[in-house]
Amino acid sequence: MAISADTYENGYLLQPGTLFAALCDTGEVGKFHWLLYLCISRRTGYKYHATNQMGSIPWKYEYGPWDGPQSQRCITLTPIGKVEDWGARTPHACAEELHSILRNVPLITPPVDQSTHDRFTCRTWFRAAIRRLDGMQKYVQCPDVDLLEEKLAKMATAAELMNARDNAVAHPPTRIMKPTEFAAAWD
Repeated sequence: MAISADTYENGYLLQPGTLFAALCDTGEVGKFHWLLYLCISRRTGYKYHATNQMGSIPWKYEYGPWDGPQSQRCITLTPIGKVEDWGARTPHACAEELHSILRNVPLITPPVDQSTHDRFTCRTWFRAAIRRLDGMQKYVQCPDVDLLEEKLAKMATAAELMNARDNAVAHPPTRIMKPTEFAAAWD
């Protein structure tokens, strides 16, 4: 079961032009697939992430349409930023501009993360992508990616545990979370 197009969760609606952190189910509680999701409509958008196709090597960057709110694997969507000039360009042009930035995020563990992340994962790519956007002063303002990562992981773990406690159906709804204090759009 996924959210309906008109559903509010925690008082937040999927707003077109919003950039979300999406944490998805891996089958292991507390471990997630990390990606960025640009909302185009209340039902669909574009995903940006690093993937290794279920354990194969090498990692690759992937971008494309995704029905995030309807995905059976998406646990949480948390707003972390926005497209500054949404509405002035087509949604596809906005998605392509973000893609032109994120496709250049290296598929290696950045030196700044090597003491806490011993190997490259979608999570280390997510962290590097957030740093890239923050450094460009576009889409996401995030002065401390460690605090953002910790908060997102805690919220998604709590959502997983609530689903288990509530004996959620096989595919519980995606939860639209409140914005965190650790990431925001650039003004």
